Amino acid sequence: MDKEKSIQSQALSSSNEVGQIDELNMQSGAMHFQNPRHSLKLGQEARTLSEQTKYPKGIAYSLLNQGIAYWVLGELAEAKKHLLKAIKKMAEISDKLGEAKAINWLGNTYERLGNDIEALNCHLRALELREENSDKEGVGASFNNIGNLYLRLEDYPTALSYYFKALEIRRQIGDEEGEAATNTNIGIIYYRLGKYEEARDYGLRGIEGFRRCKNLQGYANALNNLGLVYVKLEEEDKAIRFYNECREIYSQLSDKQGEANALNNLGLLFAKKGKQSDALAYYEKSLEITRQVGDKLFEAETLLNIGKFYKQESQDEQATEKALEYLLNAREAAIELRSKKYLAEISKELSEIFEAKGDLKQAFAYFKIFQQAHAQMLEEKSEERLQAMIARNELQKAMQAAEIYRLKNIELAKANEMLAEANTTLKEANQLKSELLAIAAHDLKNPLTAILDFVQGVLATSDKCQQERMLYLIAEFAERMLGIIEKVLEMSKIESGSITLNRRKVDVGQLAMLMVASYEHRAARKSIQIIEEIEEGVTAFVDEDRLREILDNLISNAIKYSYPEKRVFVSVKRLENGTKINAMAVVQIKVSDEGQGFTEEEKARLFQRFQRLSAKPTGGESSTGLGLSIAKQLVDLHGGAIWAHSDGKDKGAIFTIELPVKN
Repeated sequence: MDKEKSIQSQALSSSNEVGQIDELNMQSGAMHFQNPRHSLKLGQEARTLSEQTKYPKGIAYSLLNQGIAYWVLGELAEAKKHLLKAIKKMAEISDKLGEAKAINWLGNTYERLGNDIEALNCHLRALELREENSDKEGVGASFNNIGNLYLRLEDYPTALSYYFKALEIRRQIGDEEGEAATNTNIGIIYYRLGKYEEARDYGLRGIEGFRRCKNLQGYANALNNLGLVYVKLEEEDKAIRFYNECREIYSQLSDKQGEANALNNLGLLFAKKGKQSDALAYYEKSLEITRQVGDKLFEAETLLNIGKFYKQESQDEQATEKALEYLLNAREAAIELRSKKYLAEISKELSEIFEAKGDLKQAFAYFKIFQQAHAQMLEEKSEERLQAMIARNELQKAMQAAEIYRLKNIELAKANEMLAEANTTLKEANQLKSELLAIAAHDLKNPLTAILDFVQGVLATSDKCQQERMLYLIAEFAERMLGIIEKVLEMSKIESGSITLNRRKVDVGQLAMLMVASYEHRAARKSIQIIEEIEEGVTAFVDEDRLREILDNLISNAIKYSYPEKRVFVSVKRLENGTKINAMAVVQIKVSDEGQGFTEEEKARLFQRFQRLSAKPTGGESSTGLGLSIAKQLVDLHGGAIWAHSDGKDKGAIFTIELPVKN
């Protein structure tokens, strides 16, 4: 009783721990973007507890959560490492959708690492898994991610085509949040193409979708993007309203980078409107937050904007000094970042300030730096465009290859498949021909040589008894040759697909008993006992001749490879459910022996053509290595299954067949 209570207590404890792990993983997933460091901590707790309790699903999802959190933090090497481990674990537990999600995030990681081909391969693999598992939400996400990849490469038409695919699926399934994200992305493309009205329309759809879903992060990002659009449409009051609203949301979410970006955009807009004091206040607040976050690139941009602001007030000596201070700080940040773009722009501003001050030497020095940096920037830009073109081209090639592989209805894919199949068939036919010739040369040579020797012997002697004995041996060797030829021809017919089954209702038990009876004499010669365990009235719709051939192979092998004075067992019974085949009722036939058995390595080759394993016939019998291969193919033609088991060398073998009762 105490033992039973202990078991129940352990089971309850295990169940509680699993629930705790699942909850930790759920919390970690919810914190990816809001607080990635805390998400990492929760993920590590879940992973430690999962490893202690040996809960593989918990390990898989904790690794996934940690990988995503590292991605958000920009720690891409760690993200890649954890996501690769997550993919492996998901595959081990056969969680296809979890595996697809991990592969998807690995694709996002490769994208940020600049490895576009690997990124595309990951997104296509995730798409494939999601389609196979009817995960329409995931399919929409994959299309969206492929669109993001082309957006980054500035291939806007291709990006749009994938975004519209994603949009269609997300509308079909009512995925409002996904639809909002895709609408926002489409708006970004139209903004970059200078189509501001279309950008506004899709941006508004994105905002409305995020608002309905109460996704504050997406809502804030969409507001910020739409603010840029309204600036271009010269609807500045709307832009200010959108910037302020997204700034407040970023503050609520503790998204410092988002808040700094919104403040900088407000500074730019107020500077454009001529409201200098407001502009300066927004710039300085943006700079303060940017330095807290440690975003050097955005810090350089904000310092440049403040420097340009003070430069406009250059009639004031104090403002000029302030402009120099901010621009020189911006220059240091640009040098640290090795940003030719910012270095060129900052050096140009400095050159103009020193020229206005009358310091032509400094003005010329900075102008020279500007020219050099600008030339290098143009060179880099040109190289970037070239690399982007190459990447787009490579991406397109990879996509085309993937599409050909994935979409079987494309004519080119069909033609390639047919050609590959024809080549494979020709190779297999050629290999079969070579193997058959080898069999003919090897297995027919010995009995033919013996026949010729015995014929010479018959001709050379007049002793009737000796002649009779030699003729008997000639007949035996001729039968052996005929058996080899029949099996070779049988294999050839099977390979060519020219065999058709003549199915009818057959009493399988009665057929098995007849086959056992036909082998009693051969078994008796080796003192082998055949034991029958056959149920009466077991019938199935089969080809009787082919089933006889299958049983002949199995029973003859059992006797052939058994030592004298051993036993062979033949059983036939009906099962209501198949073990290896999906059928309501099956006939199960077993032929087992106490013979030489086989190893695990040999098991993989049992049913292959022309296999000669370590087991040898114990009574001088011949073997072509074709019997089991023929038996398997005939069983397959019946829609059945055949398999074998052995505990090892000299521990016997069990061959089992299952055939569907009905046709």
